[in-house]
Amino acid sequence: MIPARVYARKLPTGGRVELLLLRREDELTWEVLVGGKRMTTGRRLQLEDGPQAEVLAALDGSRRLVRFSEAIDAYLARAGNVPLPPYIHAPLADPERYQTVYARVPGSAAAPTAGLHFTPELIAKLEQKGVLFTRLTLHVGLDTFAPVTEKARRIIRSTRNGASSTQRPPT
Repeated sequence: MIPARVYARKLPTGGRVELLLLRREDELTWEVLVGGKRMTTGRRLQLEDGPQAEVLAALDGSRRLVRFSEAIDAYLARAGNVPLPPYIHAPLADPERYQTVYARVPGSAAAPTAGLHFTPELIAKLEQKGVLFTRLTLHVGLDTFAPVTEKARRIIRSTRNGASSTQRPPT
């Protein structure tokens, strides 16, 4: 999970907007979810204590394609916020506590709440009992809330087939 929620000001008006980075398109360009009005193509933004950005295209709904004036990985590490579900109201003292123990590749734009109950100890106990694990990378984003597509069905079938191969044969 990355600290994918950032705040910016519209240029030149100064109106505050929220950006939730969903998917990196290239080093400077991201698909984002915007919270703010009049976020039209060509709108320039100034990230709070960070680089500038420009809306390149309006996508579906509140999604926009945004290009930053520089790579923002260091900015996210310094100033980004962990996107939390609406039922968590307190700020996180330690964002790492909201990361699964088995996460390996940064990129998820939303907190992976379904796996937070796993600990290294629980995984070790399950493995000792013969439970086998299939590893996959799942970057949670806006698509989590979208209808399942045929592409998603193919991925699910492939994952299910991989998981089936981890089952022990009947004894």
